[in-house]
Amino acid sequence: MSKSLNPLRKTTPDLHRFYVQLTTTAQWYAVMRECRAWFGSDWRTQPKTRRRLQRVWEHTPVEAWFEVPNPEWSTWIATKLALQVRSDTKHQVNK
Repeated sequence: MSKSLNPLRKTTPDLHRFYVQLTTTAQWYAVMRECRAWFGSDWRTQPKTRRRLQRVWEHTPVEAWFEVPNPEWSTWIATKLALQVRSDTKHQVNK
């Protein structure tokens, strides 16, 4: 099986997993918008996050993971959107 997220393009580099604490669906969509701007379609996110955000009480944080090729993305998201981001140094995707 190919390591590429988009099989018609070259294989993706190693992906880095980051956990972002979200409290609203607007924050989740803002993070996804930044991922699309930075990486196009070469990134992944945890499925069913929107559903989890809609079911919890208001202002209760939900932690969702994002897998991206550039580790500098986490600093940008934390600064631009004022969200808490932690990295999972033990987990290396496609390694």
